[in-house]
Amino acid sequence: MLHQSHHINRSPDSTGATEVDPLAGAAGGWEAPKFPCLKPDLLVDMEIVEATKGLVKDEKGKSEGRETLTLKLKTTKDYTDKDGKPLRAGFTGFKRIGLTPITGDPTKRDRTMKEVGADLAMVLKCAGMSHREPRELYNDPTIVLKSIVVMKTGIQAARDGFPESNTFNFVPPEK
Repeated sequence: MLHQSHHINRSPDSTGATEVDPLAGAAGGWEAPKFPCLKPDLLVDMEIVEATKGLVKDEKGKSEGRETLTLKLKTTKDYTDKDGKPLRAGFTGFKRIGLTPITGDPTKRDRTMKEVGADLAMVLKCAGMSHREPRELYNDPTIVLKSIVVMKTGIQAARDGFPESNTFNFVPPEK
């Protein structure tokens, strides 16, 4: 029979002093985790390591019928976070692009397929694929895998129980 203990585990450390278990205490008393963020307004080189289409889900996990392209990006070199601490190459971020037109929903800004196309064209330009069509990326997001792109960082404030996080915007190459 498994017996659960509700007391804080204490054990002697190497000096004989008693230390408190750092994982003790009810989950309700813990603060939300904090994640490192790249400095805002920084230009960073990132590799597109995943590109997937999927349905947007509501808070209950049900599909809303809208589709999004999610690009998983990783830094290609070391940078520092907003507090000046090192962030090693491979720091991960995400860029999401809505793929479904939206019209007549008073809670959302209208979005046409032409605007979707402009966003997809920007991804292609930044990935060095100006000769490709937005429709190609829409049909097969994997065409941009392993592309190195320049992204400008921003910081989204903590909200809805999620900690502060980075935002990323594509920076088109100079002509």
